[in-house]
Amino acid sequence: MNQLERREGARIISRNGSRWMPMLTAGVWPDRESPEPLNAEDFYNLVPGVPMREPYFHLMRVSAPSEAARLEATRSVSNRQAIFTS
Repeated sequence: MNQLERREGARIISRNGSRWMPMLTAGVWPDRESPEPLNAEDFYNLVPGVPMREPYFHLMRVSAPSEAARLEATRSVSNRQAIFTS
């Protein structure tokens, strides 16, 4: 979900939420390091203007029973390099 621009992503999801039935989840990528919770050192080492690391990867799971709705959700965000799971 981090790939969706905040305003545009919110608009897409709110406009289609009743059909897609989205649920926020956390994910793990096999080719990346495992997510870890933030710790005190992460806050001590903050640099102004540099985004803080993500403690986990955000996913949006489409829980709609209709396969057509799940495909619509996937197609709606695919050009934004975001991933929905179903």
